[in-house]
Amino acid sequence: METLREIGSCVSKLRSLLSETKKDLHRISTLQDSLSAVLEPLWISDDVTTIVESPPIWREFLSLVASGKVLSTSAESERALEKSQASRSKSWVGDGRAYARWIGKGVVELSLRKDESHKRAAAQLCGKAFSLGYKDDLVKTVLEAHLLGSRSRVDELQSLISRLARHEQRYFLHCTMNYVCTDCLPRKSLVEPKGDSEIRDGLIPGCVALVDAVISAPDTALRSMLSDWLLKSPGVGVEMYRVALAALPEDERAKVLQKSWEQFGDDLYIKHTPIMQQEALTQVLLLAVGYVHRVNRELVSKLARSSLHTKGVSTRLGTSSQKARLLGMVVGTAVSMLVDGPDTRMTFEFEKEDQDEVRWYQSLITINDRRGTLKDLSRDSQQTKNCTNGATTTTKAVKKAPMPSKTPTKSKIMVIEEVTSDDDDLIPYAKPDSDPEDDTDDATMVDRNKLKPPVYIRDLISGLQDTENHDRYRLALITAPNLVRRKADFGSEVKDRAEELAQIYAALSDPFEFEDFHDLRMQGLVAVLTAQPRQMGPWYARTFFTGDYSIGQRVAVLTAMGLIARELAGYEGQLGDQQRFPTKTLPERMHKLYADSTEVAAIAQQMEETMLQPVSTKKRRKLIKNDLAKLVAESFFFPLTGRWQMQGRMSTNHLSNMVLPHYLRTLALILSFSGTSSTSLPQMTSEFWDLLLSLRSNALSDVATLEAMLFSFLTILNVNEDKRRIATDHSKELIETHEWVNMVFERLNEGTSRLGTGPENEEQKCKTLAAGVLVATKEVVDAYQRLMVGDMLDM
Repeated sequence: METLREIGSCVSKLRSLLSETKKDLHRISTLQDSLSAVLEPLWISDDVTTIVESPPIWREFLSLVASGKVLSTSAESERALEKSQASRSKSWVGDGRAYARWIGKGVVELSLRKDESHKRAAAQLCGKAFSLGYKDDLVKTVLEAHLLGSRSRVDELQSLISRLARHEQRYFLHCTMNYVCTDCLPRKSLVEPKGDSEIRDGLIPGCVALVDAVISAPDTALRSMLSDWLLKSPGVGVEMYRVALAALPEDERAKVLQKSWEQFGDDLYIKHTPIMQQEALTQVLLLAVGYVHRVNRELVSKLARSSLHTKGVSTRLGTSSQKARLLGMVVGTAVSMLVDGPDTRMTFEFEKEDQDEVRWYQSLITINDRRGTLKDLSRDSQQTKNCTNGATTTTKAVKKAPMPSKTPTKSKIMVIEEVTSDDDDLIPYAKPDSDPEDDTDDATMVDRNKLKPPVYIRDLISGLQDTENHDRYRLALITAPNLVRRKADFGSEVKDRAEELAQIYAALSDPFEFEDFHDLRMQGLVAVLTAQPRQMGPWYARTFFTGDYSIGQRVAVLTAMGLIARELAGYEGQLGDQQRFPTKTLPERMHKLYADSTEVAAIAQQMEETMLQPVSTKKRRKLIKNDLAKLVAESFFFPLTGRWQMQGRMSTNHLSNMVLPHYLRTLALILSFSGTSSTSLPQMTSEFWDLLLSLRSNALSDVATLEAMLFSFLTILNVNEDKRRIATDHSKELIETHEWVNMVFERLNEGTSRLGTGPENEEQKCKTLAAGVLVATKEVVDAYQRLMVGDMLDM
């Protein structure tokens, strides 16, 4: 009770001090230290036993410690102290991730006790702490303590999981898969060397053992939950699908095969699901086919000859999406290789550039991962770290190469003769520009150690990380864009370090408050993406959605994708240089946060003006080389739309209204810059249109989101020049768009919209865009009305 009183007293006093206008920072700091001192040794003290054995006290303890009261109050105190005490080290109690790890240690300590009350308390503490929002850190601490320590405690872990509620068990399983993906399997490099692939394959048996230890908990439905996770988790990588399928029993693998086969051939799934999810489903399907075929050939042969398979492949072959057709052909040929003889196998003529991808997909049916032990995982993880450390040591050793020894040389007497020349017409060199550093007569004030621009990427990275040296940091920022672009096709230096460079730029800070910092950072982000667009495009999309960055940093990453799309499409010249009226500029603090989004807004503004012009006044644009069309779908567009769908399924946290308009404009710009003849245009149109229609309720309450949506609708209708295909393939979407935009237009005219505090000029802009969308949709409906009526009746 004394411990509980101390914790409650510290929290209540901190709340009282924080509510005051003039805060007593010294008392706040003292209370923070006291709270940390009370909590840190709690789990190994005798007080926790007293608390657990009294149910009323334990419930009060959970409400105070595990529900967020301590964490939220302490975090608010830390924010108040940061402004005045820069040198003070931050308390772990106010750090959400550190606090979750502390809770995890408590769960471990309680679960290892022999009596039933402590084990039940461990499950209650774990389930309650999931509401803090740091589930991954909590589960990571529990897993490493039970499974990867010096002694494996599988029984204690399974006992803990069995006592969790069903939805808490699902949380635990999902966090376990996240832990395997991020901590157990080494991150796949961009170059994908053979050694890296071998390391990942060697770690898979240990990862299978870890997942099996979790899903084998008695009296749970975790195996069924893992099957559902397999079908609803795109973007985690084929290695994770291998781990999950190898951990599942045979009956669950058969269920995964049946469900994935049904989903693969579903017409609505093919038409409305992002291609990123369809690729993931194809990988799961082929892996499951291989596993089931090895133990039950009759089942695979029966499914392969059923209408489920033949209709699914035929549906995909008839779709307008090139990638969906390719996936249908891949599955058809791979399944035929298993069930048909050499003379009757299904064959297709694949394009030359698709043959490597097709062979990789077909190889999935031969994979048969074994179930290892937890010791394998610990040993292989240590080997991976040693390999990484060895590579780092080698790199550093190169920098410290020994200097060549100097040998004494004999002095020579040189005879200097004066030479006269009659060449008076020679023009002498001009005098060099004066150096400001040499203007002084004081030799001690002259800096003889001038910094030289970095010429290697490793030196550039070192300069960008040196936030203590003003001149070196500034020089690295200025030099980086040109150096990265110049070395993009010269050797593999940029290719090997592209992801490292992108991570540095995404998290780059402005410690010296340079006026042009945002421009220099953006130039660097664009340069890295320009150097390796095919590999780094998906990385930028993943970082925008799942990276641990601020809103401003995520906006910068997304802006870089829009700018590089414009550059690869062949558009030249700079935008956003025009003088802006002061009232249209955000306050200085907010301007620094969202300065990067203004460039995309400027490009969108020019496109709006062009699309809203009458057809007779539009200028014909000369044909230019468009390199974006070759890689726009796989590297830019589909990763962005696929991650949107994935985030919507994995969590309830959607993009805020401050970021959502920028995201929609970027997608619209990428779609527009890809050109009207891109082979992936039908699939991009389908995914983008579905995404926009799902956001109609969001747009009705925010003027910026509404403007971005109307601009995106107008872009879709403008880029798709084949209006007949729009009328046949997207008749439902076209009608819904026309009716919704018409409703918005009427509300704007009547002044009954719920846009709140939107400026009058912004609402007028929305009216103009809405009118443009209505005109474009009406043109298609009037031209192909009979054709659309027939399609709508078929639905």
